Amino acid sequence: NDGRSYIFYNNYTKPYYSIRSFEGHEIYSQNPINLFNFNVLYQMPIRNSKLVVLLGGGIGRKGFLEKGVIYEIGPIGHEYTKKIRRTDMPIFLGIKYKIAEYKRCEFFIGQFVIPELLGFNNDLYKIISVSTRINFPIIYSLKKENKLMITPFFQTALSKYNTTKLFERGHDYWPYSYGITIGYSFKEKKRLSQI
Repeated sequence: NDGRSYIFYNNYTKPYYSIRSFEGHEIYSQNPINLFNFNVLYQMPIRNSKLVVLLGGGIGRKGFLEKGVIYEIGPIGHEYTKKIRRTDMPIFLGIKYKIAEYKRCEFFIGQFVIPELLGFNNDLYKIISVSTRINFPIIYSLKKENKLMITPFFQTALSKYNTTKLFERGHDYWPYSYGITIGYSFKEKKRLSQI
């Protein structure tokens, strides 16, 4: 199984200072950017039930597009635009429930609790933060052992992701994301899937 996620990430509270600037630093905006993630899931159907337990993991990114100005000396500043991104390793713990079936399509609703390892070699982020994701998988059967999966979702932090604020005027980092995952199941017997 392999799966790709196309995700727009942003944060609830703005601005969030993720880089320390010793000169004057003013942020104008922080907006969502499209980031790529790769996740793999293992499915464990509950016998005689429409419920499926899901376990998995992956490699992802979080971030946003930041615009602002840096004042070095005097009142004249230099405007800048940059993408701020961090790599994380999510662990997916969840369930999904089949709500409908039509011809070769199956429709589900799912929920995850996602511990995320984020603070590698960085004292600004917590080593582990937690988020939750609600998703709506649509699974299309191509052949007996091959399935195509498309899953719209919304994910939000359950805890702040930063250990401290770099500046008094800054905010805590509570990221959220929305997007779509595209996956392909190629070993039905082992019940591999993608969120």
